Amino acid sequence: MISRLLSAYQAWQKDRNFLKAMDAIHRLDYKQLKEMRDYISALVEFIEFKPWKGIFSLSLWNSIAYYLVRNQENKPLTTISPYLIGHCARQNAMSMLQYPVCHDAQTLSIFDMGESVHIRYQGYLSRAGLLIAKEVPLNEDSPNRWTAEQCRLLRIRGRLDAIIRFKGKVWVVELKSAKKESFQRMVEEGPYDAYIDQLMLYLYLTSISDGIIFIENKNTQETYEFYFTRDDARIEKIIEKINMINH
Repeated sequence: MISRLLSAYQAWQKDRNFLKAMDAIHRLDYKQLKEMRDYISALVEFIEFKPWKGIFSLSLWNSIAYYLVRNQENKPLTTISPYLIGHCARQNAMSMLQYPVCHDAQTLSIFDMGESVHIRYQGYLSRAGLLIAKEVPLNEDSPNRWTAEQCRLLRIRGRLDAIIRFKGKVWVVELKSAKKESFQRMVEEGPYDAYIDQLMLYLYLTSISDGIIFIENKNTQETYEFYFTRDDARIEKIIEKINMINH
């Protein structure tokens, strides 16, 4: 099993041969990948817990880290997550092939921090009387027939942060947080392409014309917002990418 993983890695490192790398990964069945994931998870637990330092030197953070790593969820993915669509096709394909991912405690904590930003601003939007819906499901079971059918065809599963009524129009809102360096770069140059692609996919799936990418500076809580109108040419390229990943 390890030799096949190494073969995949070497194929990718040598000549960036995506198909060879995927072929090597695909030869591993899910049980083998799960065993490897469990092994890596146990190894990360050992490193985070640092048992060689002795129980008396165990820090509070190490105790928290041990819990986070031990209890992280690694759900097998057979669909495409909208937040990944702006990333490379390889990353999406690896997720759909159920390639195991084991995050360290700091990364898991960052994920939770981003989630807390969503909850806070969804609360603000609700109390301000702007919120129509939050955590809107995008999958083949979605209440909206158009959304459900497109998610089925494209194998999409996810949730969008919020739909609001603002300035007399309905908007899809994508909430993001960024450290000060990334925040300042986006203020000056615009949001990352991956963020825009994610928003455009939401606009397509919901048949809503307008969207906002709302970003908070993690260091200062300063905010900046970017307004977008549905771009059909860009959406067409996103759909082509999704179909390529699926096939």
